[in-house]
This record gives sequence, structure tokens and C-alpha cells, in this order.
Amino acid sequence: MGISISFIGTYLIVSPESGGNFYGNLLILFSAIFYSIGSIIAKRLLKNYEPLKVISFATIFGAIFLFPFSIEKIEFSNATLIYSLFLAIFPTFLSYILWYTAMKKMEVSKLSCYIYLIPFFSILFSYIFLIEEIKILTLVYGIIIVAGVAITQKE
Repeated sequence: MGISISFIGTYLIVSPESGGNFYGNLLILFSAIFYSIGSIIAKRLLKNYEPLKVISFATIFGAIFLFPFSIEKIEFSNATLIYSLFLAIFPTFLSYILWYTAMKKMEVSKLSCYIYLIPFFSILFSYIFLIEEIKILTLVYGIIIVAGVAITQKE
């Protein structure tokens, strides 16, 4: 029941009525779907490998897959390097270590409901850091997502 409520909230939060850019909202929805698929694959790999090895493989595979899309002139500055290091360490490395360690100890079905929080926090952080508009309806849908996650954890 909780997963269904979270999914409905996620669907509603990326709907046009919620605001934001249609393509951005669509990408947010796809990120939650692909994160779920990746978690199922990672759970199988974690039976035989430690989280750090799985993260290393995923990072290398992702870099190879994305390389053709990154061929353009890139200008590096001190700020670029600082931002890149920040992104590599905090939202990538540390979050994946925590996620995969939790996945090794918990059922994916219990853990995967947290993926539904991604769209809500993406929109919330775009409001905070990018000064994008956020509607009251978006906050209501976010509360629906959080309620669904809470229900899932109590089941």
C-alpha cells in the first residue's frame, strides 16, 4: 500500500499541474525507474561482491557509456574542479556506499521505496539552489510521497 501511495505521489509530482519543466520532470521520473532497475541488478551483484567493487564497476561502466556524449570542448577552472570533486565524493561515492551497504543488509523491496523520494528532493533542491518556482500542489504531492514511504517502513 505504501509503495502504491509513493508511486502515485511521484506520478503527480512530475505531472504538468505540479509545475516545472516537462522534460526535467520526465527525466526525474525516469531516474526513479532506472534507479529501481539498477538496485535490482546491484542486489544480485552484492551477493558475490563487496559494495566498493560494485560501485567501481558501475562507475566505470557508466563512464564508458556516457563518454560519447561528453565529447566537446571543456574548460577547466578551479571552481570546476572543486564542484567535480564535491559531486564525486558526496552525492556519488558516499551515497552509493551507504545505499549498497544498506542493500546488502535489507530487502530491496523495503529499501527501494526510498527511491520515490528522489523526485521530491530534486524539485525541492531546484527551488533552493536554482530559485525555480515551486507550487503548493508540489509540496502536497511531496507529502504524499513521504507518507507512502513511512507506511512502507511500518509494514
